[in-house]
Amino acid sequence: IGINDVWRHYDSNSYTSGEQFEANLTEICKTIKATGAKLVILGLYHLPAPDKLGWAEEVAEKVAITAKIAKEYADAYVNTDEVFKTVLGFGAPWERFSPDGVHPNVRGAEILSDCFIKAVK
Repeated sequence: IGINDVWRHYDSNSYTSGEQFEANLTEICKTIKATGAKLVILGLYHLPAPDKLGWAEEVAEKVAITAKIAKEYADAYVNTDEVFKTVLGFGAPWERFSPDGVHPNVRGAEILSDCFIKAVK
């Protein structure tokens, strides 16, 4: 669950509504928490790759839903969209973090892993 729910909308015309996304994420979180496990959620993010500029609104909707669900179920949550917006705000090009605007490259993965480590400390 996450960015692929957005991507499928644009490559397969398979739209996951905000309501369905929320229901899916809630069910996953409930299932994990029922085991007694700790839950860390790294939210989805949008990098402004030219072919994905039209995704921004849908990603923002799903980021907001993820944050809402994380407040209820997650032991830690990282809004990775905000993290990357901050980094890009310093003038770094999106290509420094991802080859396609979705999948992180080594530098993007370093940022995500740093966020994860900080969240679980």
